[in-house]
Amino acid sequence: MKLALFLPQIGAYSETFIQNHILFLAPENTVVITSKIGDRWHLPDTPVLEIKQTGLWAKYSQEDEDRLCGFLHRHGVTHLLIEFPNTFTAIAELNLRRLKLPLTLHFHGYDASQMLNNENVVGFYNWTASVCGGFIAVSEVMKNRLAAHGIQEDKIYVNYYGVNKEKLKPLAPRNDGRCRFLFIGRFVSKKAPLILLEAFRIAYQQEKNIELVMIGDTTEYHAKDNLLERSKAFVKENGLDGVVRFTGSIPHEKVMDELSMADVYIQHSIKCPETGDSEGLPNSILEASLSGLPVIATIHEGIPEAVIHGENGFLVQEGDAQGMAEHIISLARSPETRTKMGLRSLELNSIKFDIRTSIAKLRNILLSAEMNITDEAAAHAIAEHEKRNPEYSNSARIKKIIDENQDSIFVLLGAGYGLTLHWDFIVRSGLKDRISFIVDDNVKTFMGQDTIPFGKLISDNKGKKIVFLLTVASKENFELLRKKVDNEVSVTSKVFALSPYLI
Repeated sequence: MKLALFLPQIGAYSETFIQNHILFLAPENTVVITSKIGDRWHLPDTPVLEIKQTGLWAKYSQEDEDRLCGFLHRHGVTHLLIEFPNTFTAIAELNLRRLKLPLTLHFHGYDASQMLNNENVVGFYNWTASVCGGFIAVSEVMKNRLAAHGIQEDKIYVNYYGVNKEKLKPLAPRNDGRCRFLFIGRFVSKKAPLILLEAFRIAYQQEKNIELVMIGDTTEYHAKDNLLERSKAFVKENGLDGVVRFTGSIPHEKVMDELSMADVYIQHSIKCPETGDSEGLPNSILEASLSGLPVIATIHEGIPEAVIHGENGFLVQEGDAQGMAEHIISLARSPETRTKMGLRSLELNSIKFDIRTSIAKLRNILLSAEMNITDEAAAHAIAEHEKRNPEYSNSARIKKIIDENQDSIFVLLGAGYGLTLHWDFIVRSGLKDRISFIVDDNVKTFMGQDTIPFGKLISDNKGKKIVFLLTVASKENFELLRKKVDNEVSVTSKVFALSPYLI
């Protein structure tokens, strides 16, 4: 097997499962296609093609299609794997029309939770299921949810993440007398760091013999939530400075050091109330379990498939800070229980979540995938895709809006993935110079262009006619942005939704 992996990015500390797939699925026979190369870890011996992502129902430009096909052909690729099926969406259409290789898609978390709130995403997933070898879910809960949204159940395989036990370090005895709790993860809504800190605060009122280490950072996309800074502020306001330590993002080797010096792993995952974003099965919980640590966590997604309440840890309902605090106190006061539960974690999970188990199963799934669609079915699927292709409708819509509002300032307003897609439409349509401002409160530059915060745009352009082109992923988000604009901008301004999801 010569494998091509399609990834939104490479180099993120938080995505060790991606690195494992690159290193172990087809050693020395893997190439990577990505839209972003980070600087956290590198794979110097792996061929990498950097190419833009595409929106739902989109097709590659002829230039990108030829670049991609040439790259795959040069490296003799025989199998395709897309990590996060809502990214690199054009590969399914291209494969059906030109490549005709076995194609498998791997869900991880938000792509099988938050994205399912949008019926057009669900429609795209179902279309893709009809033309690919199969989907991979990381828990039974995820599989059941995908099936409930219409995806053929016999095309969904469950394969857990695997932990490379060779990188784990033996637990290091400490003589400071404290019970050390450890959290590893990004400071984003579904990790609920403030609920975790509230549980720790409650516990600390009754048990001073505890400390908490929190490893991780926020992301550019989630910077507006400011959860890392809010967490640090919470610690200061509640007198926890000496007992809670923030490390920021650190290399995986140092994460392993922190795991070896911990007594309990703790994580309060929730379904994000605003977006519906949820975990798959957190890799950090698996690493802690295979390190021999008891785990305190929530009854959330695939977590109960790794943590059995009362055996190798404790589980509470999402949002239950008081219940989590009680388990913090209980384990802090009982080294014997910690040891017993840690050993039980090893008994339950050492084989189930071993990297060798995970990789072997995933490799077998990929090898069993077939591109056996009939010519008639392929032609029908391609015709259906063509009807839903957003590029032509969005490019034409942008041009029409600009032509009909010649005396206005044109502003691209949005964030994240939708903004990237629409900027691509604008550049391809030759309309780049007509956009006066790109508004994004989270980043200072976007695709080489300076951005401006929403508030500054409004204050600098009072009384002027502004046309806002909103890059949104759902009707709900459109309404939120629309209200924001209506509250701040004169009635002479206009607002248009531009979205690959609202066609």
